[in-house]
Amino acid sequence: DLTAWGVSAATITPHKLHGPTGVGFLWLDSGVDIRAALRGGEQQLGTRPGTEPVALVIAAAEAIRIACEQQPTAAEHMADLRNQLESELVRRHPTCLIHGRQAPRLPSTTCLSLPGADRQSLLMSLDMAGVACSSGSACSSGSSPPSHVLLAMGASKSLVDSALRFSVSRFSTKAEIERAIELISRQFSKAEGFSTVDNSVENGWR
Repeated sequence: DLTAWGVSAATITPHKLHGPTGVGFLWLDSGVDIRAALRGGEQQLGTRPGTEPVALVIAAAEAIRIACEQQPTAAEHMADLRNQLESELVRRHPTCLIHGRQAPRLPSTTCLSLPGADRQSLLMSLDMAGVACSSGSACSSGSSPPSHVLLAMGASKSLVDSALRFSVSRFSTKAEIERAIELISRQFSKAEGFSTVDNSVENGWR
């Protein structure tokens, strides 16, 4: 209930829910006025040119309906796979630290650090091994600055410099996670300059 949240505007991105790309939704609270960047026709209430892609809109609406319907079981499934990934990597590599592990968080993503390893080198080696991951958010793709979010959380330089983000979805399988663990662990083991970290210092993030 967006009105109950008290928000003035909200955007919905269907491809985050396994819907189509190239379409999105904008919700505006009553009384909110926006200034158009490009002038358009009345079919878009004068806010932008062009016509809605009806097929994409219908597909996006259906993806959202399915996502809402499956949300409880999907969230549990993703959290189980994410926890399996985290727990096994920490067991194999005690210096591995999971950011925000004790905090309420999305079930589908994890951000972890391996102090002493270089995130860019790991990113490339994992990509070549067939594991898709990132060293930051999608918004920062193509750039290499360290995560401003981790810096704002007070994470040390060694943790920020070795941080990678992994994601799972409701379509991910246990076999895929087990395979990913093997590949990630293998690349971690090849990384040089491991350092010892006391996970308890990081407010119980381990």
